[in-house]
Amino acid sequence: MKTVIRPLKQSDAHFYSLNLRKGQTVGIKVLAKGLFLSKENECSMFFQLFDGGGEAVFIGDDMVGIDDWDGEVEKTGAYKIKVYLSCLEGFTAGELRKKKPVFNYTLDVRVK
Repeated sequence: MKTVIRPLKQSDAHFYSLNLRKGQTVGIKVLAKGLFLSKENECSMFFQLFDGGGEAVFIGDDMVGIDDWDGEVEKTGAYKIKVYLSCLEGFTAGELRKKKPVFNYTLDVRVK
């Protein structure tokens, strides 16, 4: 799934829902290029996966560039994928509106 995120504040993110059964294998990958919002501040995209109770199943780490995960879910239920950007905490909402950053990404989700 190809999509675009245009963050106007630090908390901007995209959310995707998955209904999964216990024991299913899930593979998630975010494909995106980094974008410099200043000379020393490159933003990158990463994701997190949460179960229906809001507990983290996977938390990506933007510091080391982890943008893919494969694993087996332990519970049946509704899961959420949160796709968002690192580095936005260095900018105010006004600065983001002025810069108008645009991030193109592809989210690849495989369920077996």
